[in-house]
Amino acid sequence: MMHGDTGRRWSVRILRILLGAVFAWSAVAKLQDLSGFHAALLAYELPIPDRGLRLITLFVPYLEGILGLALIADFWPETVRPAVWGLCSLFVVILLLSAARGLDIHCGCFGGRGAPLAVALGRAGLLCVLAFWLVLQPSRLHASPKKN
Repeated sequence: MMHGDTGRRWSVRILRILLGAVFAWSAVAKLQDLSGFHAALLAYELPIPDRGLRLITLFVPYLEGILGLALIADFWPETVRPAVWGLCSLFVVILLLSAARGLDIHCGCFGGRGAPLAVALGRAGLLCVLAFWLVLQPSRLHASPKKN
């Protein structure tokens, strides 16, 4: 086995655990303050009726928690990794649209008031890039067989 391959595998393992922990932490923070998360969603002034935002308020934390735990456990990586990247991409798009509209909001990403928009956008962008890199890495399902 080549040293570079081992380093890449460890990089993938560390990144998926860290990314999974971020998603799980975000889920727990939102679940502890669903009203605050709902208020943060309202501040984005999305063209979604309040009833839809309430469903999103209930759904997103559980989705983040499931995806986070699945990343940590390396469960269905060929499905979970693109789902995490897709969710990160959606967050980036929503934050970019909010910035373009000149909204002075805090993200609500980790519960409570959250980070200012510029900080949230930088963080979401970084997570999106890392999640995309993870998507590009082979999963254990697609890993090359060991040679004896």
